[in-house]
Amino acid sequence: MLGNEIKKGIRSPMAWLGLLIALGVYGISFTQNDWMNMIRFGNGTVVDKHNYFLMEFNPYKMILPFAAVLPYAVSVAEDWEHHACYMVVRRCFLRVYRFGKFFAAGILGGGVLTVALWAFLLFLRHYLPLYNESSYYEPFIEPVLKKNGFGLYLLYFGSLQFLLGFLSAGIGCLIAVITNKRGVILLGPLLLFAVAEITVNFTLVGLSGGQSSVVFASGLETPMSVYCLIAGIMGLFIALIYAIYCNLLRRRLMEWQ
Repeated sequence: MLGNEIKKGIRSPMAWLGLLIALGVYGISFTQNDWMNMIRFGNGTVVDKHNYFLMEFNPYKMILPFAAVLPYAVSVAEDWEHHACYMVVRRCFLRVYRFGKFFAAGILGGGVLTVALWAFLLFLRHYLPLYNESSYYEPFIEPVLKKNGFGLYLLYFGSLQFLLGFLSAGIGCLIAVITNKRGVILLGPLLLFAVAEITVNFTLVGLSGGQSSVVFASGLETPMSVYCLIAGIMGLFIALIYAIYCNLLRRRLMEWQ
């Protein structure tokens, strides 16, 4: 079922719209002069420009959870509207249905954000060096940069971006069990992350790691420790969201309807 759900999501125009929005977020994170100076003069490094996009005051990064929810999280609500969930559950176990829906939405949401990030970094790499010795970089990422490990840099931040997209889509699936209203489902994760950042300075969106308030508070400086901290936090959130989603979906199927 998971494979079929992913195929349905990929064929949906919403998945491609989510990818376009994510790419657009990166595109509008620079002014026209920034792009022109970078291309004409090689102004900066890949890490400089990457961190420029992920700075705390950059408002565009908060659109990324919306792009992750678009591909497939709404499908849970669509099943309730068309009563498709009952037909599917009759043909398979409930746990298979809820696993397939949740993980398909998560994989598609994470994939959209990862592809957009990789496209952005590969574009920068075409014009800019990965780093130079004279610039300041967060201590946790310097060992990666000194080895000129661009592939490792892509994997490091791409996997974190995937987890962010998975978490955002998972929150969307949870909201879709509670309400069928599209606006609440699509904007709920975005608003939740924004409120967390504004009220308690809890920052995960953007995922530079060095800009994350969680990392600054922990004092961690090695690449693996920072990665494990951020990935662990999002992994715990995903597990919690999935557990609540499974419980509410079972209750709605068996009791609410």
